Amino acid sequence: MNSQLHDNQYKIPVDILKHLNETLKTMSNVKGEGMKRLRRLVTDRVMTYQQLKRLIYDFKNINKEENPDSFNLNGGQKMYEWANSTLNNARKEIEQQKKSARRAADLTPGKKNAYRKSHEKNGVVPSVDVSRLSENIKRYHKLIK
Repeated sequence: MNSQLHDNQYKIPVDILKHLNETLKTMSNVKGEGMKRLRRLVTDRVMTYQQLKRLIYDFKNINKEENPDSFNLNGGQKMYEWANSTLNNARKEIEQQKKSARRAADLTPGKKNAYRKSHEKNGVVPSVDVSRLSENIKRYHKLIK
């Protein structure tokens, strides 16, 4: 499912952008990685799937009582709720597509399972040099003793 969301871009809503701009103005004296991300979000106005995941991870690992600046630089509660709902909705959409495809496959003979990735079997099994393998085993046994 994540592979289908990889590199998707999500437009940041206007109310969130206003909130981020206000945060940028009020916390202009703070330096660090959070400030760089905040400026980038305000200028880009979009977030990729990977950025959303990282943002939610950061929110979950920030103690907002002990480190309120980091929490606010990430956009605060408003940004956390938007990021979480956006990510959940995107994941649900992919899940729905797969369920619909599976239902259609159940109704249509010969259709493949929507949850399986396609692959090919070429019948080639990698060869193993048995003599080197047995030598390595003997060497490991000597090291253990």
